[in-house]
Amino acid sequence: HPIRKVVDLSVQSFFLDLLDRNINIKNGVSTDKVLIDFPTFSVVLGHILDNTVKYAANNSTLDISFESTNTNVKIRFSMISILVEREELDKIFQEKYSGHWVSESELQGHGIGMYYAKKLVELNKGSIAFIAGKENYKLDGIPYADNVIEITLQKA
Repeated sequence: HPIRKVVDLSVQSFFLDLLDRNINIKNGVSTDKVLIDFPTFSVVLGHILDNTVKYAANNSTLDISFESTNTNVKIRFSMISILVEREELDKIFQEKYSGHWVSESELQGHGIGMYYAKKLVELNKGSIAFIAGKENYKLDGIPYADNVIEITLQKA
């Protein structure tokens, strides 16, 4: 599947929610095709974008970029969002875990989004990582950082 098209289709579902929060979408370019099961990978993107709508700072930018190698494509979702503490990085992919600051802000869900995203990415022979940034500023006592979710997939 053409990865840019798959991402664009998923972003469309969240466009109005992102618009309501004044989150600008900066979408990179890619002509690469990847080996994925479209329905399951769409669920992955749905969880990531749902979290973006919930946790990204209002009046910010969601930067979706692509990096291509001979065998893989990396998709990066970069945003200013609620800080994830270093000791939580592995935990956010565990079932029923919500981050400390997400819980403090009372925005936590059921702790299944990133858990299922990881499982479904792995079923598609890919990997997912959360790259936590350092605190940028606070809004209503909640720290925000430049965070990145990075997915690596095999090229077709």
